[in-house]
Amino acid sequence: MINGDTTWALPTMLDERRAQTTAPLVVVVEDDTDTQANLQDILELDGFQVETVGTAAELRDRKDWENVAATLLDRRLPDGDALELIPYLKAVAPRSAIVVITGYADVDSAVTALRLGTADYILKPINAEALRASLRRIAEQRHADQALRDSRAQLRQERDFVDSLIETVPSAVVLLDAQGKIIRFNRWLQEASGYCLDDVKGDDWFERFVPGMDRDVIKHVFDNVLSAGGIVEHTNEIVARDGRRIEIRWFSKALRGPDQALIGVLASGQDVTALRRAQEKAVQSERLAAVGQAMAGLVHESRNALQRCLACTELLAVELEDHPEAMVLIQRIQRAQSDLHLLFEEVRQYAAPILLNRGACDLRKLYLRAWEDLAPLHLEKQLTFQEQCDGTSCSCDADAFRLTQVFRNVLENAMQASPANGIVGIECHLGEFNDEPAYCLRFRDQGSGIPLEARTRILEPFYTTKAKGTGLGMAICKRIVDAHGGAISIGEAPGGGAEIAITIPRGTR
Repeated sequence: MINGDTTWALPTMLDERRAQTTAPLVVVVEDDTDTQANLQDILELDGFQVETVGTAAELRDRKDWENVAATLLDRRLPDGDALELIPYLKAVAPRSAIVVITGYADVDSAVTALRLGTADYILKPINAEALRASLRRIAEQRHADQALRDSRAQLRQERDFVDSLIETVPSAVVLLDAQGKIIRFNRWLQEASGYCLDDVKGDDWFERFVPGMDRDVIKHVFDNVLSAGGIVEHTNEIVARDGRRIEIRWFSKALRGPDQALIGVLASGQDVTALRRAQEKAVQSERLAAVGQAMAGLVHESRNALQRCLACTELLAVELEDHPEAMVLIQRIQRAQSDLHLLFEEVRQYAAPILLNRGACDLRKLYLRAWEDLAPLHLEKQLTFQEQCDGTSCSCDADAFRLTQVFRNVLENAMQASPANGIVGIECHLGEFNDEPAYCLRFRDQGSGIPLEARTRILEPFYTTKAKGTGLGMAICKRIVDAHGGAISIGEAPGGGAEIAITIPRGTR
């Protein structure tokens, strides 16, 4: 049996119903006193509380409808009609069932009553078993409705709990669909990235948050998560709205519906940027300490040899001062000697902050000079230099020596990677970086390219894909570019090969 949120028992469970502290209430609206008494006897025998009303006016005067389980409504009353009272009852007691009782077998009226929301339509004389069957159906429906309400309330409670957990957890939580589109992320990620969910909902996660050089790798990880049955752990950087890089350690899992249909990927992650940088600095400090000790001795011995070379070239310059062509070569030798000395010092002092000697310089002249310095290498392979530049001058405020060092290193790598008779290309365009004017230079070769797994590490100190070398070349380039407030990234050139993109703020003196 039911009373409010309780369920009605079947009529055969009389003892159990009588044990209930409050029996379900049925209001009988019937002007015939005999019929009224018969209905009351049947209902009370089955354990119901019964309240009788004889007119429509009495029915409307009744105030408390909250605990009424059902209303038995006579089709015709002295002062009203059931079809007129049904809308009123549905308004004051929306959860109470209505059973119309009539002595007239009027099909149209029965259909109308059912359309108005009644639970049943019973003919007089009333069959007790038919009434019990009707109340049983009402009880079952009421029970089902209550179960549905309870289930929805529980789902709302669980949803609110999950929402609260997602929004308050001090880590990133993101939900993507099977195509990598953003469905939802939490407050932590919103505050960390600077993006509002409403602004990026439906956007491609990889295009919006993943650095360009990492996208192919992370898309491959995403595909693995979709096909995996468990949790997949991986770490990658995301790009905040202001350009900051945040390194996140992710734990990702594919979500599936009850029918095993793929919904998307749920990922939670912790910011490990500070931890990773601390680890890298610790390892780097150990390595650089060893390098510094070795290079201190090497530089000491090299300085004597360089000094002898410098003295010889100065004497040679005196002997050949009447030979302009030879003097050009001597000047290049002297410049190379000076650069070599500085490079020894650079490696020895790699762990120390880079101090820039800024001045007005032309980036185009710097990379052309670097190309000339590498003439023996590109002439040997008969490489072609292909240039695309916004203008004849790319002036900026920078350290000319440091940037020439960067361009020489990048061009040397491109020449070594390119096949004979290949093309080494450079594009230089003026754009913006962090809302400031900046030059973007793209160095491209026609080699086999850089493997995906190496692109994220090639800028690390001591990492190299070559059989020989210290692995400091690109790391030094990155430190120099970073010192200028710029950025360097590794990608794939159109048509194959590697592409090194370097961004240098134009700056002002």
